[in-house]
Amino acid sequence: MTPTDWLFDRTGFPYLPVPAARIAVALFPITKAQTELWLADATGPGDEWYEELLRFGPRVGWRTIGKFVPTQLVLTGLNPEEAGMFAAWLGTGYRLPTTAEWRAGDRAVSKLLVPQLLALANDSRTHPAAAGILKKLSDSGRRTAPSLGFWEGGVLEWVVRPTPPHGGLGRPTPDPAAPRLIGDPQSFDPVTLIRPGRLAAFGARLARPLELEGEP
Repeated sequence: MTPTDWLFDRTGFPYLPVPAARIAVALFPITKAQTELWLADATGPGDEWYEELLRFGPRVGWRTIGKFVPTQLVLTGLNPEEAGMFAAWLGTGYRLPTTAEWRAGDRAVSKLLVPQLLALANDSRTHPAAAGILKKLSDSGRRTAPSLGFWEGGVLEWVVRPTPPHGGLGRPTPDPAAPRLIGDPQSFDPVTLIRPGRLAAFGARLARPLELEGEP
């Protein structure tokens, strides 16, 4: 894979093409850096909404120096409908992945080498925040492509199932105070909520068709 194989959304965050599934999947779950670009738009969801979500995962800036909790770079506590609103703001075709699509993306990322991801930091199409997150995660000791994209050591991510409700897949950072939520996301059923509400353990990773209307 070369850097030109990557696709990018309007925020300058990268998507990995997965031809076998006819989609591209976001390298990262929705990040707080992207959310803040959305908030700055006149059609954004508003500061009060963002402040509510920050109670489920305090913000850490991608420029911050020193110790940090990696998943604080990710927007957590949001529900599938809110993820869909952000996807609609990105443009036509962006959406939550199905279970099969998420798993296809997971397999594709596992085949990448770390230098292939770090090269994105020097790609002119990459937003400085995306480049900064990659560097920040690498400097923190993450040494595999899945861990640099939060496929490992991340959060549960909403996926669309054939019948509601939506569920979550992922390999969350181990928490000794909480039970293990999922084993192998390639074979285990998505985790579903017992009751409605927000959970800090949930984020969202988006997908899009390989070709979007209006792209060259």
